Amino acid sequence: MKLSTLVMSSALVFASHSAVAGLSDLTKSLENQAKSVAKDVAQPTAQPAMTSGLIDMAASQFGLSPEIAQAGLGSLLKVAQDHVSKENFSMISSALPDTKQYIQSAPSIKMSGLSAMFGKSSDEAQTAASLGYLDKAFKKLGIPKETILPMAEMLTGYLEQSGYGQASSLLKQGLNFL
Repeated sequence: MKLSTLVMSSALVFASHSAVAGLSDLTKSLENQAKSVAKDVAQPTAQPAMTSGLIDMAASQFGLSPEIAQAGLGSLLKVAQDHVSKENFSMISSALPDTKQYIQSAPSIKMSGLSAMFGKSSDEAQTAASLGYLDKAFKKLGIPKETILPMAEMLTGYLEQSGYGQASSLLKQGLNFL
């Protein structure tokens, strides 16, 4: 009797180990599949993540790729943000929900320490720093600097035509130095 109990116990232990090992293998397989899916989702796609009518309009009007058009618009929004209050920029962002993504697509430009210091001291110096940033950003993107003002006008016009007159006016205020 003791022998049969021992054999039965051993069989149960073995069976439970096999089941646990099977579950462990299944869990690892599912984890690997989840990692693979997450990796695929994180990979950049050929199309920009945020294709919109505005980006398509800018790309078409200025002969740019959607990615470059988005970065150019982001550069304009980035400097406008420095020239209007937080509340006013929030109204612009409400009219243009992807504002944060536009700004994030704008190129990072190292400004000289001198221009960064002046940017905080006076309106004229801040304007000079903003113009310097736009000039360098558009150059880095391969967009002619003569396109800065027409692109800004297209952006404010787009907001106006979309029924966001107040946001358009605030953006014009933020870009009035152009």
